[in-house]
Amino acid sequence: MGLCQQYRLGVSWQQGLLLALRRGGEAPTYAAAPHEWECDFVTPRLAIQCCARLTPENRARELCDLLAAATLPDAAGGTPRELFVLTLDQADALVENRRAIKVIPVWEWLD
Repeated sequence: MGLCQQYRLGVSWQQGLLLALRRGGEAPTYAAAPHEWECDFVTPRLAIQCCARLTPENRARELCDLLAAATLPDAAGGTPRELFVLTLDQADALVENRRAIKVIPVWEWLD
């Protein structure tokens, strides 16, 4: 798959995820600190990072960004946000900085 095809797939996938979050009653936002970190979707209950594949090359960046978003204020009733990395086909259960992170295929999360 070429770079342009991957970009279009990623945009379509994120638009579908945004609609699913809204339909589920969530109020998703994009969160970032310029030149430091960014997280694709943050709600009072969830923080979600999207990537086609979690690899050794992008793992630290994706997880650090997700953990940064997890610390934002306004979590639901003070309950820690549930953390997800959505991929095309990977599944895993990770623990980083004492936080559980679920790595699951996007189709499974949408199901």
